[in-house]
Amino acid sequence: METLSLPHYQEKGLITVRPMTREEGKAIQYGATLEFISKGGDIRYCRPNGKVRTWKRDPERVQIPVKYGFRECGTFEWNPMLQRYVTDSAAIYLVKRV
Repeated sequence: METLSLPHYQEKGLITVRPMTREEGKAIQYGATLEFISKGGDIRYCRPNGKVRTWKRDPERVQIPVKYGFRECGTFEWNPMLQRYVTDSAAIYLVKRV
């Protein structure tokens, strides 16, 4: 699995991360702190603000609603082609520290 070393907006130095797997995304609990790669290329924090949604008819489809910052909300959806959780633009995705 690919790993990346990127700057963190609060910590000094580089942090090594990898894309979050589908199973890790399904196991996320409400209130957990998640990390994602922003459009600027650094690592930021977000929190789930609802239940992780799955579908019986399409087991590949998983959505994670998140809150970021003071008023920003979004949804990360599992993309089977990219093998990662991405937003609508596919430029921002969830990661896990190595």
